[in-house]
Amino acid sequence: MNGVLGGFKNMLRQWRINLKRKKQKKAKNITKYPKFTSFIYSTIAIIYSPFGYIFARYNEQAKQEKPNIYKQLEDINLELDKIIVDENQKSKLKKINQKIELIKKDIKQPMTDNTKIYFNNKIKELETKVNFIKNPNTISSKEVTIIRDSVKNNFKNKKINVPQNINKKLISKLSLMPLIIKKENFDKQEKILKDKKSGDVEYIKKTTKEIKIIEDNIIDIEQKISIVKEYNHYYDLENNLKYLRAQITKLTNKYDELKINFNINLNIDFDKYKLVKSKEKLENMLEKIDNDLFLIERKKKEMITKKIKKEEKEEIKKQEKQKQTTKKIKEVDEFIQAKEHVLNNIINQNKYLNSYLKQLAKSTNKKKTLFSSLTNFSKTVLNFTISLLPISIFKNKLLGTLVSTIMINNSIKTMRKMVNPKLQINYETFLESYTNNKNIISNTYYFCNNSLYELSLLKDELLLLGANKDAKELLTQITTIENNIFKQMEELKLKDSTLDKIYVKIKK
Repeated sequence: MNGVLGGFKNMLRQWRINLKRKKQKKAKNITKYPKFTSFIYSTIAIIYSPFGYIFARYNEQAKQEKPNIYKQLEDINLELDKIIVDENQKSKLKKINQKIELIKKDIKQPMTDNTKIYFNNKIKELETKVNFIKNPNTISSKEVTIIRDSVKNNFKNKKINVPQNINKKLISKLSLMPLIIKKENFDKQEKILKDKKSGDVEYIKKTTKEIKIIEDNIIDIEQKISIVKEYNHYYDLENNLKYLRAQITKLTNKYDELKINFNINLNIDFDKYKLVKSKEKLENMLEKIDNDLFLIERKKKEMITKKIKKEEKEEIKKQEKQKQTTKKIKEVDEFIQAKEHVLNNIINQNKYLNSYLKQLAKSTNKKKTLFSSLTNFSKTVLNFTISLLPISIFKNKLLGTLVSTIMINNSIKTMRKMVNPKLQINYETFLESYTNNKNIISNTYYFCNNSLYELSLLKDELLLLGANKDAKELLTQITTIENNIFKQMEELKLKDSTLDKIYVKIKK
C-alpha cells in the first residue's frame, strides 16, 4: 500500500501538513490586532505621561517647599484609608474635616503655583474620600479607582492592618474584600511562623540548661551508688533517678510535639547538645538512667542475699540459746520469776544511777557528761524495746510482755532522775498475781501509756537544757522508743480482740 493514495505514508504526510496549517492559522489569529492595540496603548501613554510626570514633579516640589502641610495631608490620607477599612474608626471623621479646613487656610499663604495646584488636588482627593465614607453611592467610578489604589498602596506598605471590625460596605464598594482576606491570611501565617521560630529557640535554650542540671545530678548519683552500704539508701537514689527520667521524658515529648525542623537560619550557637539536628542527647540520657537503675537493682539483690544468710545464722544461734534458757527455768514459777526480773532491773538501774551521779559530781563539763550517759542508757532502753527479752523467757508470752513493759517504764523514770536528780520517782514492782490474760493486757496497756507520758516529760526537760549534737541524737533515740511502744500497743489491741472472740466461743 506504500506510495498509493490512502497509504500509511500519505496519511502521515497529510497529518503533518494539517498540523502545520493549524499552527500558522493560530499564529495569524494571535497577531491579527497587535499593531492596532499597541497603537492605542502607546497613544494613551503619550497623552498621560506628561501629566504623570508633571504631577510627580509637583509632588516633590510641594514636599520640599511646604513639608509640614505635605505631611499633614499624607497623614490625613492614611487616616481616611483606615476609616474606610475599619468600622470602629468612623468617629474620627469629624476631626479630620476640621483638619482639612485648617489646611485650606494654610494653603492661602504664599507658595509657588505648582505647589498650590498639588495641595488643592490633594484636598479634593481627601474630600472625595470623606464623601465616599459618608455616602459611597455619590462618587464616580473613576474616584472609586483612585480611592481603591490608595488603600491598596497603604496595605502593601503595611501602614494599614486588617481590623477586627471590617467596614464591609465600603470595602465591597471598592472590590477590596479579596485583598483583605489575602492580607489577613498572610498575617496569620506570618504570626504562626514567628511564634514557631520563637518557640523552637526558647525550647532549645531552656532544654540545654535543664540537660546540664540533670547530667550533673546523674553523675552525683552514680558516684553514690558505688559507696552505698545501707540497703535503704538505695531507695533514695532510685527515686531520684526516676524523677530525673520523668524530667527527660517530658523534654522528649515536648521535642516530638514541636516537631522541630530548622530550615530557617537561626542564631543557635548556644545549642551545645545539637538539639537542632536530633533528640539523640535526650535518648542517650534515658538509656544511661535505665542502666543505673538496673545496677541499683542488682546491688540490692546482692545485699538482700547477704542479709538473709546472716539472719539465718543469727536465728539458729538465737533458737539454740532459747532452748537452753527454757530448760533452766522450766520448773520455776513464772510469777516469782517476773518479780525477780523487775526487782533485779530496779537494782541494776539504781547502781547505774549512783555511778552516774558520782561521775557527774566529778565532771567539769556536767552537760556533756549528762548527755553522754543518757545517750548510752537510752541505747540500752531502745534495744530493750526492740528485743523485749522477757517474752522469750516466759511460756506465757503476754506475761513476758508485761514484765518488759514495766522494766521499760522504770528505765524511762531513771532517765528522768538522771536529768533532774532532785526528782522523786516511784519504781513499779511486779506484786500482783494475774488470774487471766485479759488483766495482763489491760495492765500492759496502762504501763505503755504511762511510759509515753514519762517520755514526753523527759523531752520537755531536755529541750530546756539546750540543743547540741548529743541532744539531737538522744531525742532521735527517744522518738524511736516512742514508736516502738506505739507498735506494742497496736499489737495488744489485736490480742485483746482475739481474746474476746475466744471468750465468746467458750460461752456459746
